[in-house]
Amino acid sequence: MYSHLLLGQIKTEFNERSLDDVQRIVHEAERARTIVQGILNFSRENRLELKTTYINDLIRQAAHDVTAVDLSGKMRIELGLDEALKAQQVDPSQLRQVFDNLLKNAVEAMADDGTICIDTEQMDAEIRIHVTDNGPGIPEEILPHLFTPFHTTKRIGKGTGLGLAVCYGIIKMHSGSIRAFNKPGGGACFEILLPADPGDGETGPGRGAHVES
Repeated sequence: MYSHLLLGQIKTEFNERSLDDVQRIVHEAERARTIVQGILNFSRENRLELKTTYINDLIRQAAHDVTAVDLSGKMRIELGLDEALKAQQVDPSQLRQVFDNLLKNAVEAMADDGTICIDTEQMDAEIRIHVTDNGPGIPEEILPHLFTPFHTTKRIGKGTGLGLAVCYGIIKMHSGSIRAFNKPGGGACFEILLPADPGDGETGPGRGAHVES
């Protein structure tokens, strides 16, 4: 907060060099805050706040937010959401964090005109979620360490190496699993499996076609 106030003051009172220095300070302070928050999210003993939730709705919201900030207007998200998917007892806030992280990673891995596909499927005892992209894929030597804390493929200053580790922890707390692999035709795929709640829960809205920015 103080750094932003200082930046506003310098814009009116100091020279361009001072402005560049403070902008660098603000950037690094924001990065430090992100790292600390990531460490706290990863290390604390989280508790799930289970609520009756339509997972398809969480995915729609995450997809909408990603396309809303796509300034190029070329990013495309295609949704193949199973209309038979019933409401589940999950933590919507934490599960939304998983979808946000996966979409953010996919966007950063692709060119401006890339396509992300998100599919859900109601199986007998599980819910399967696929998040795929048409980017360059994940280097084979990175795949075994992808969910390891502080392991990142991004250049210095662009990642904390905690996002996917946090995703792994959230899915595990839901008694599910998450894995990543490269598609034969190119691009990466993240597969999430969650246990399906037994019973006759209501189904949500029908299958979506696509979301474009």
